[in-house]
Amino acid sequence: MEFNILYFLTSHSGQSWSRQQLIEKIWRWNCEDTGEEQVVSVHIGQIRKKMIQVDATGSGFIKTIGGYCYRFDPPDRTAMAIY
Repeated sequence: MEFNILYFLTSHSGQSWSRQQLIEKIWRWNCEDTGEEQVVSVHIGQIRKKMIQVDATGSGFIKTIGGYCYRFDPPDRTAMAIY
């Protein structure tokens, strides 16, 4: 589930998606239960923890918008250039 969320967000970089939209787009479930929506929040939290293990700034790539939407903002490649 985590991979599917991360893949979807990175494939739609810069676009904001509500928990309900993520469930409907990724798993094709008709989501009308807020309990189901919390599953997305839990998985986003797990993704952020794993991203921190790889890069301390990694957890900041997934933004929470308005408390209910998520967006993947990739790092600026030019700022990450190795000299």
